[in-house]
Amino acid sequence: MRFCTLLLAYFIVNFGLFAQNKIELVSLAEVDLKGLSQIAIDNRENVFVSDGSGGIYQFNSQGEQINHFSPSRQAQITHLDADRTVNIFAFSYDLQEISIFDRFLNPVVSKRFDSPIGLIKAATLGNNQAVWIFDESNLDLLKLDHRRMVVLQHQPLSLLLGEEALDIKEIREYQNLLFVRTNAKVFLFDNQGNYLKQYAYAGKDKMALYGSHLYYVINGSLSQQDYRNGKVEELNLPVPISGSAVQLQGGLLVFYNNIGFQIFKNPFR
Repeated sequence: MRFCTLLLAYFIVNFGLFAQNKIELVSLAEVDLKGLSQIAIDNRENVFVSDGSGGIYQFNSQGEQINHFSPSRQAQITHLDADRTVNIFAFSYDLQEISIFDRFLNPVVSKRFDSPIGLIKAATLGNNQAVWIFDESNLDLLKLDHRRMVVLQHQPLSLLLGEEALDIKEIREYQNLLFVRTNAKVFLFDNQGNYLKQYAYAGKDKMALYGSHLYYVINGSLSQQDYRNGKVEELNLPVPISGSAVQLQGGLLVFYNNIGFQIFKNPFR
């Protein structure tokens, strides 16, 4: 029995048997795109990429460009979302404008925020075509019916988060939860805007959500954080990556920075 135990320990140490921090990456494509700003992936293995002027490109899993949208007013896109596949969502802080496209990048909705809504720092698409926004003029979290511009839910974050409400960088709805990111934390709300929990978070780029985890890149390493309890595990990448940020959805995992992106098969699917 002692020999079997020692033999098992040898294989675990030397060959990573049963190790949970080892993943396999299968490369599909690498694309150069200077001025890359945001990336989003849908469930049909399409990669949507925005540039510094607000243009949006659609690539397939092999890195081939298949569609392109060029805006009439040029401004950087602050948030790009493709989780729902049939609706591609974009928000521009500079224009204070949301846009919704179909899956071929044909414009469907374009609306600018104005009175009585203040200055919008972050926005994301929710269920049933609702839009979540964070109004930094009064630190309110709002859920809107964008078709009528009617407020459905209202949550004053200054009362809940204190001074940390001044530092909100991003909001995103995923699996009926709303994630609110600052420089050092993630706050979780339900889809009615009710506060649930918070934990420390080290990621500095757009949140990457898949399954029950958040993913982020630090110093070339990929970290996996369970958003149910905040536990973090650093994953061992078998190949070097050039991207400083990550997104994953469906069958794809993408590492990216401001000059291009690498597409891999999603090892967590």
